[in-house]
Amino acid sequence: MSQSALLTHGWLSRQPIGFQAAVLASGELLKAPPGQAMFSIGDPPGGVYAVRRGEVAVEIAPTGGGPLLAHVAGPGSWLGEISFLTGEPRRITYRTVVASDLFHLPLEAMEALTRNDSAAMRRFAQISAFNFDMAFRKVEILLDPDSARRIAATLVQCLGEQTSGLVTLSQADLGRMANVSRNTVVRILREFARRSWVRTGYGRVEILNLGALARYLRGE
Repeated sequence: MSQSALLTHGWLSRQPIGFQAAVLASGELLKAPPGQAMFSIGDPPGGVYAVRRGEVAVEIAPTGGGPLLAHVAGPGSWLGEISFLTGEPRRITYRTVVASDLFHLPLEAMEALTRNDSAAMRRFAQISAFNFDMAFRKVEILLDPDSARRIAATLVQCLGEQTSGLVTLSQADLGRMANVSRNTVVRILREFARRSWVRTGYGRVEILNLGALARYLRGE
């Protein structure tokens, strides 16, 4: 199973070569079927997971309800670093949406890397910085009064650093994530498809023209 996605997208791709090699040598490659929870809210502390191929649903329960689908993370995403930094139980549930290839760096390996490399803790904290930026962008999206822009921005965010590809989301889930009705999602996706920006299918949206969506979000 290739690790190329981890070295071309996301957090690890931005790290020094020596640290990249140490991380990859300390973890394990996993295959996960659709719907498998990597870990759930309240689970004990553990290591981090990276998505090499496939998609992972990010589920939250901020007020004790839920779970609520907040994001779909694609290749290059690193998830689950908070409990390593805090020593506290898991705060988020991560569940595969489709059959996925994952990389798991256990908690013990993270602790060993930080003992042997004085800069490693700061490097791992960069995962949190990236994920906080994503959360702040989510807030910014939801504050946009225009429903079509919220849908476009949600799709772009789920695509991550990829330039095209599938986002596995039902129209109902996309509506909840963008805070619009399902009927509104249907209408807006139909218009995006007419412009050849996306192609819709059962439970998925294929991004055909990321540049056009980005220009639309910039008001061009």
